[in-house]
Amino acid sequence: MKAPRIPMDLRIIRANKPPTVDDVRELTNFLTSPLAGDEKALQHLLERHPSLVGVLGFCEFLSEVPLYKPDENNNPVLTDGRRRDRADLIAAEESPIISGYRSANIIELKGATQPIRERTTGFRLSDVADHATGQLEEYRSLLTSIPANRDLLKSIGWDVRWPELSLIMGRRNDFAENPGQYAEIRSRLQTRGVKFYTVDDMLDRARQHAEQRILPPSASIWSRQNDPNASGQQMLAGVLMRDVQMALEIAVSNPDSLGTMPRQVFNELVLETHFRKGFVFPGWGESKKPDTYFLKYPGPANYLTVRCEQTGLGTRPTPDWEEEYDAGMSGEADVYLVHIVFGTADRRSLDLERRQAKRGFIFYVGRDELLAMMQSVL
Repeated sequence: MKAPRIPMDLRIIRANKPPTVDDVRELTNFLTSPLAGDEKALQHLLERHPSLVGVLGFCEFLSEVPLYKPDENNNPVLTDGRRRDRADLIAAEESPIISGYRSANIIELKGATQPIRERTTGFRLSDVADHATGQLEEYRSLLTSIPANRDLLKSIGWDVRWPELSLIMGRRNDFAENPGQYAEIRSRLQTRGVKFYTVDDMLDRARQHAEQRILPPSASIWSRQNDPNASGQQMLAGVLMRDVQMALEIAVSNPDSLGTMPRQVFNELVLETHFRKGFVFPGWGESKKPDTYFLKYPGPANYLTVRCEQTGLGTRPTPDWEEEYDAGMSGEADVYLVHIVFGTADRRSLDLERRQAKRGFIFYVGRDELLAMMQSVL
């Protein structure tokens, strides 16, 4: 029998971008809202802010995944849609050993206000938590024992051997009276093969990612100068992130500012936009060429040179760009693509430059394209 196709409403949600201040703010607001106890509301929030799932070590995930179940004779029922369970999330974890290998993991969600333990002493789980653990074990059995379920994930490049299980529910302050009970329950769930996270655990990881970013201060100073409501707070990492967010919002709302802001601010915002799209510094930082930076996208041999040209079309790519590209393609260097990003540009000239670009490795990013990129990461 042919393996079923992926349902049309099932989409892969990428979770490998670093979390932003907006992700942290949305989850923080959610925990103080009337929806905090609604697991479906939590699921929809994670779909809108997938980096919150990424901080748990996953690179992408599926939501509301239908799983075939067996009949009374233990034969899989592939034709009756009513005999299907739906896993909240099935997430992929990238192998640190083999690039491109992704293994399936199952995540069960419960509301943030749901009780985790039955009472304030001992390690007995609440009925809700015990039922969730049983669901995880059942979903793993369905994935590993019914070929059609395995094939569904295999068709998108995920391997299903013995999926790890994760439960996300409750609040950490439920254990304020007995913090040792929290550690004991986590440990006992681990012996059952279930990783346990409170929603606060996920929030703390996202906040740590967002606030410990090392950012230069120029964009922060500029955003304060252009925001009449800015305060004189100390420039800690978290404050810097908020200021950079504000700088991006100012640039998008006032496109002319891209051509008038200080050059270093422009460079920082271009880099921040690339960071939010998943690029990172590979470790060797800035190029010897002015206003030029080397970045890397997670995965093998995905290197990018970003060259910032704030005003006009600047200089044409010099022959050394092509020499570096040729060397990179032969494995002798780490330059594969070039983004030349402009804060202002004449559209006709930009189109002409695009037509003259050789071999398709130099990409000219005009003001409109840059604004669209910034808008997409706000």
